[in-house]
Amino acid sequence: MILSEKDGELFYELWFPLLDYCNQNYGGKKNARKMSAEKELDSQEVKAAADMVWENVSIIDEYLKCHKDMSDEHQKIISGWKRCVTDHFIIERHLKKGSAFISM
Repeated sequence: MILSEKDGELFYELWFPLLDYCNQNYGGKKNARKMSAEKELDSQEVKAAADMVWENVSIIDEYLKCHKDMSDEHQKIISGWKRCVTDHFIIERHLKKGSAFISM
């Protein structure tokens, strides 16, 4: 899947506040700078917060309960992340309509 620039910006607009929530509430760095406000991010900090979300996707439900004022469209997008597939993959080849992955 190739995201448009607009969709990519929307992803990060939704993703970083979720990671901030995770850091603040689930054993991350409570005093960490908000990722959603930073221009440059530490990739290890982002990965640590993301790993917490993927290890316990119920964090997404709790985040959405705390942000009921968010638009239905944004809630639907974030809720869809619970269906993620996590594993180690190898990119086998790039095709016109996407890439082929092989699970390790």
